[in-house]
Formats: sequence, structure tokens, C-alpha cells
Amino acid sequence: MSKLLGIKLAKKKLKVFGKMQEFDLVNEEARIVGDVKCYVTKTSSPTAEIDRISAYVWFMEKLESSSKSKWRKIIVGLGNREIFESYKRRYDAWLGDTEIFFIDDSQKVHKVR
Repeated sequence: MSKLLGIKLAKKKLKVFGKMQEFDLVNEEARIVGDVKCYVTKTSSPTAEIDRISAYVWFMEKLESSSKSKWRKIIVGLGNREIFESYKRRYDAWLGDTEIFFIDDSQKVHKVR
């Protein structure tokens, strides 16, 4: 993702309303925050996986509120692409400007949302 965005990203804990939350992809100067989720489950109802993605979208939204500044918010998926496609279909209207990418087995990055 660093290569795609042309900026260094690193795992880092950020303060969100006084509590520390770790994100996988952070560049504070550029105001980019994101998290990587890997799900290899081939379930037809990935409720737990979708809940976990939603939690990180919520954390990123709270980071914006807490810091009183706009951030570029990114979810990056690995493993079962259908989970991320399903998440987009189900919650697209509520995701605001959150971006979703998927990295396939050959390391190619696909924009889901």
C-alpha cells in the first residue's frame, strides 16, 4: 500500500478520545489511517469478519472526530475477496469516504470501493 499511495505507512498506535488504538497503516503527516484484515474463511455468512471490519471503520471515524481533522481511511483485505465485496455491498451507503482495497495472491492491489 505504501508503494501504491507513494507514501510510507507503518503500524502505529494513535490516541482516539484518550485511548490508544493500533492501526496497521498510518502516516500522521499525510493523515492516512488504515487497517489490514486477512480472512481465509469460505463461509457463506461471515458475520464475525464483517463485524471486525465495521469496528475498524468505526475506530477510524472516531479518530477523525477525536483529532478534529480529516483522515484518508483505508481497509485492506487479504484472503477471501468475497468477504470484502459483500461488506461493500451491505454497507456502502454508510461508509462515507472509507476506501476498501483487496490484495490478491499475486500481490496485485484491487480497489473494491
